[in-house]
Amino acid sequence: TGSQVITKYRARTHEGMLLYWGPDFMDPDSNAKAFAFNENNADDNYQSTTTWRNGWAVPAELNEETKAARAEADPAKRNEMYIDLQKKVQANSPIVIMFQAATQVAMDKKVDGYVNGATSDFVFYRLVKKN
Repeated sequence: TGSQVITKYRARTHEGMLLYWGPDFMDPDSNAKAFAFNENNADDNYQSTTTWRNGWAVPAELNEETKAARAEADPAKRNEMYIDLQKKVQANSPIVIMFQAATQVAMDKKVDGYVNGATSDFVFYRLVKKN
C-alpha cells in the first residue's frame, strides 16, 4: 500500500522509488533544496529532502553552490547559478527525473481570468469571471 511504500522511503530502506514530486513554493530553491542539498547524510540526521531519503551524500561543492544561490540577491546571477546547479545535478545525481506533468485546460469562450497555475494552489478562482 501507499503507506508501506512511503514508510520505507522515509526510513531509507527502499531499493528504488517512483514518486510524484512538486515544489513546495515558487522559487528555484524549493527544487535545489530537494535535489541538490544534503550536508549530513547520517541515518540519525533525519531530513525530508529527496537527497537524504535516497542516501545521496551530495558533494560539498554542490551543497555550497546551493547555499550561495539561495543567498544571491541579484536575480539574473541567481538564475544563472540555479541553471548551472541543475546541469550538475542532472549529470551527477542518482535521482532520475523521468516525467514532467503537462496539464491541458479547456474553457468556454465566456470564461475570463482563469490562469492555470504551476501548482494547484496557484489557481486563483476568485479572478475567474463568466461573461
